[in-house]
This record gives sequence, structure tokens and C-alpha cells, in this order.
Amino acid sequence: PQLGRERLSLASLMDHTPGTRQWRNVEHLKTFLSGIGKSADEVEQEVLERTERGRAAVAENHSRLAALLRDTGIVLASHDDTVPAHVAMAQDAGCTISEFPTTMDAARAAHAAGLTTIGGAPNVVRGGSHSGGVAMKDLAAAGLLDALASDYVPASLLQGALALTRQGIALPQAMALVTARPARMAGLDDRGRLEAGLRADLLRFRLDGETPVVREVFVEGARVF
Repeated sequence: PQLGRERLSLASLMDHTPGTRQWRNVEHLKTFLSGIGKSADEVEQEVLERTERGRAAVAENHSRLAALLRDTGIVLASHDDTVPAHVAMAQDAGCTISEFPTTMDAARAAHAAGLTTIGGAPNVVRGGSHSGGVAMKDLAAAGLLDALASDYVPASLLQGALALTRQGIALPQAMALVTARPARMAGLDDRGRLEAGLRADLLRFRLDGETPVVREVFVEGARVF
């Protein structure tokens, strides 16, 4: 029902089945579920149910979605690629983005295959993944990180970009990870850079120690905050 709507410009193929991708180490999933208040019995039951659902539906759903989006102009990403085979599957599906690769091998395979990579900014801020995956700061240091996404913490975009400058990445390069590069990857060619004819979206911030504090936000040249 969302196809054809202007706001839909990117979709992601996900698989959170226990034992693969993000949760390839099932113990990490169990620890996560325990941490949000589930009992030992509830954890075991949820892992079982997730496994059964994933095995029954993921492959078919991925194929159907990829076929549905083909030739629509909607950008397609592959989520939590862990091994080169996942990247190959992403290519076959028409993906152009490897979203949150969980290993260095997957990120390397993505770049070798011509896919761009995007990582979670909270991963950068906290210094690593909450589910045992590769640290985005390590991908950045290896030249394998093309953009950052806010994931579950919107404020982490600015925090993450600035955190990368403290490990030696130049400020323009770090800021491009949350501006020009993701805009280009998503096909949003009217934003992400300060150039004549573009939207003129920008923000002004100051640093309180190492914490960025946003002071002003402009959208299409008009101040909104």
C-alpha cells in the first residue's frame, strides 16, 4: 500500500532469525532478552518462536519484496550482512547498500561488490555493538564505512560523527557520513551538501566538552529551531 508514495524512497531486507546475521550468536540474543525483563522460560520460548518464524518466512518474503520493488526506483538495502554470501544474496536481490554489516569480512565483501555500507551511529558512540558485531569505528578506520544512520538514537548522528574525529578522521569526512553520503545513497540529490540550488538544510551546534549541543536548525533555508 505504500508503493508510489513520495516519502517511500528506501527499503531494507531484514532477517533477525536466531542463529544468523545480527543474532548469529544466540547467547547474545538471550542476554538481550533477559536484559529487557524476560524470564528464562520466556527467553527460551521467544528464541524458539523467532527461529520457527524466520525459517518459515524470511526467504520467501525477501524474494517477494525484491521482486515488488524492482524497477520502482526505490533504493534497496540488505540488513546485518555477516558473511560474503549475504552480500552475494544482496546483489542478486538488487540491493545497493549493505546496512549495518556485522563483520569486517562482510563490509569488505560489500565494497568489493560495489555496495556502499552504512552503520549505526549508536555503535560509534558506545564504542561497539550491543549484539556482538563489529565496531563501526573499526570499519571507519579501515575505510569501509560510507555513512551512519541514527538507528535507535536520533541524537547519535552528530555525536557519532564527532566521535570519529577523535580517532583521527577529518571533520569534513566525518560530517559527510551523516550528510552528503547518506543523501546520495538514498537518492536524495537535493540535500546533504551546501551548494547553490540545493535545499539549504543545516544546523549550528556548540560543544559542551565532547557533547554537541544543537543551537539552531534550518530547513530549506528557514530557521525552524
